[in-house]
Amino acid sequence: NQGVLCTPQMQQDICEYMQLSNHLYRALERNELVLHYQPQIHVDSRSIIGTEALVRWEHPGLGLLPPGKFIAIAEKTGLIHPIGEWVIRTACRQNKAWQAAGLPKIPVTVNLSVLQLNKPSFVQQLDAILQETGLEAQYLELELTESVVMHNLLATIDALAALRKRGIAIAVDDFGAEHASLQYLTRLPIDKLKIAKPFVQGMAGNKKDAAITSAVLAMAQKMGVRAIATGIETPQQVALLTHANCQEMQGFYFSKPLPPEAMAQLLQHGLAGPAGTA
Repeated sequence: NQGVLCTPQMQQDICEYMQLSNHLYRALERNELVLHYQPQIHVDSRSIIGTEALVRWEHPGLGLLPPGKFIAIAEKTGLIHPIGEWVIRTACRQNKAWQAAGLPKIPVTVNLSVLQLNKPSFVQQLDAILQETGLEAQYLELELTESVVMHNLLATIDALAALRKRGIAIAVDDFGAEHASLQYLTRLPIDKLKIAKPFVQGMAGNKKDAAITSAVLAMAQKMGVRAIATGIETPQQVALLTHANCQEMQGFYFSKPLPPEAMAQLLQHGLAGPAGTA
């Protein structure tokens, strides 16, 4: 008593999902995962003040895959725990290596899944990674989306407080995109707000997006919380954000995510122009 529609695209998506799920189990042991790093910029000084670690999968048959292709699968299968631990350890080890090479001491940001944050042993795992890699806690920043923060607010507050006690900074990504966020801002132990890309990228043609972006920047300043605009792609966006008193930015306009060697070159020589031309 029902009609079921199956399209060729649906069949292709299912086959791809099954293929990726099966291969993902072996991706870590085969060293197929890599990290790329995207710089975060202080606009006035044109200096690099941080870098975000972004995981990629060098799939032997499909090429370099972005996290959107496999992180949801990792969460569903439970592989997010070993993969997430590998990402944090690799990012910390790389940042320590950059520091040992005499490059600027800046924090590296790592994205967290709600499953990682809710794992009882997560904080102890972080302690072990920092001790193993030798990276000081102040040079690690953990980033969560609004949806992760709101998943279990009370438990999240306790977990984030434990992390901040260790000197680890906390950032909230996609701020303003999903929930009525103002009600929990005063309770969350956070250091940075990342303004949601749709607001930033809509500033030039939409007065409401521009107003929201300016309001978030002003609020963050009043609260003593840093704010960074992401998804920057044009000089017009840079100009509008600068006029709104935004000093920290990230996006393809400055640099795409780079392999470790290329990121080291950028840290050494700095930015000379748009799109990370050094």
